Amino acid sequence: MILHVFDSDFVYRGQIENWIDLTWTEQYTDKGGFTLEVYDTDKYAGLLRRGWYLYRADRPAAMLIISVKRDTEQNTITAGGYTALHLLTWRTIAHAYSVTNVESAVYGMINAELRWLNVTTAAVKGLTAEYECEIEGEDLLEAAEEVLGQTEYGIRANFDRTNKTNVIEVYEGADRTYKDGVGGVVFSQEYGNLKQLTVSEDDDVYKNVALVTGAANNDPRTVYYEYVSPEAIEAGAAQRRELLVTGEDQGEDETNPDWQKRQKQIGIKALQEHKNALCFECELSATEFGHRCDLGDKVTCKSQRYGLRFDARITEYQYENRQGLETVKIIIGDKPLNYVKGEIVKNG
Repeated sequence: MILHVFDSDFVYRGQIENWIDLTWTEQYTDKGGFTLEVYDTDKYAGLLRRGWYLYRADRPAAMLIISVKRDTEQNTITAGGYTALHLLTWRTIAHAYSVTNVESAVYGMINAELRWLNVTTAAVKGLTAEYECEIEGEDLLEAAEEVLGQTEYGIRANFDRTNKTNVIEVYEGADRTYKDGVGGVVFSQEYGNLKQLTVSEDDDVYKNVALVTGAANNDPRTVYYEYVSPEAIEAGAAQRRELLVTGEDQGEDETNPDWQKRQKQIGIKALQEHKNALCFECELSATEFGHRCDLGDKVTCKSQRYGLRFDARITEYQYENRQGLETVKIIIGDKPLNYVKGEIVKNG
């Protein structure tokens, strides 16, 4: 593998072929990141500069160099940064933006707040998911993640060297699950296609109902807006797990439906931080990832030993190359938010 280096104007500057250590992480709904350690040669000293890009021909996103550390004692240079989605953190939603259709809204928010930021948005595919809310005051990436958190969509920045820009794309990974004995991609230790498997289950912080506090107009008493998540409805009343959330009082001239919409948005956002976590972390061969499946694809996971079978998305891809030894890891599903108390089973 070769790392191609482009400057901030997308001019090709050279390539990096050798390193001490490289980690490269991409995430379905976040900006991922990288670290690169090389020996301090004149060539690499000239290529590793803040604001420049590292690009791999086999991946759609480039990494933006944010930090560079030079160690004269060890004669090394260590660079770090994120995918170009990090550029969205440089702009804030200064004017309230109303969201209905998720795909169109993410692109609309970005284009409304660019202010000379060199990114563009992909063509609208017609993704149908909707989520009604109003966004203001957050950076563009935070806002996009909040809205996309109500869907199964991801977000990425595609490196467009031809047009000299990063193209922000909302997308949905392919459905490669095993259905009724037909096809699909199945990951199972029993099938022999997983190594260093970690199965994590954790519902220690899980909540599925939000009781949002707030006072109605002209009523000094605290009242609750109750948001019941789709998961709670499906599970039934006996599996109800409540979270008390500090909401907002009704505005003097605010209608009751508008106030309840704001309270609902607060409740939904709070429950995002209290998900029921179930995930596989495992190593794959290089021939699996990028060929049979990719980041964001929904696949089937099975473990006869632990009595698990679930369909979930590949939410994170991790590549590491330490002195020529390559490792590819993926995370399928949601990581536990609490690793200390959660049940973590390791079998490698």
